[in-house]
Amino acid sequence: MGAGSANLRGMRTAHENRVRAALWRLTATDVSPDDGLSTPPPLFLRTPSIALLWIATIVALVGLLALSRVRLPHTDGDQAVATSHH
Repeated sequence: MGAGSANLRGMRTAHENRVRAALWRLTATDVSPDDGLSTPPPLFLRTPSIALLWIATIVALVGLLALSRVRLPHTDGDQAVATSHH
């Protein structure tokens, strides 16, 4: 018998009992609506336009950061000037 084997059968903590009860409720076939499982979905699932707006904002920011890294060639009037990369 190891150190954790005393907890295998009857002695469970309150947290373990709550987890077991929640799992039984999730696997139950007839769950009543007042079991606390009928909470509304998160805001981004209720209104997907908010999630799409965040995605578009992040894509735009990443695109702007990528464009800011692009170096244009130096010009002198209409002539391109060779420069060394430092």
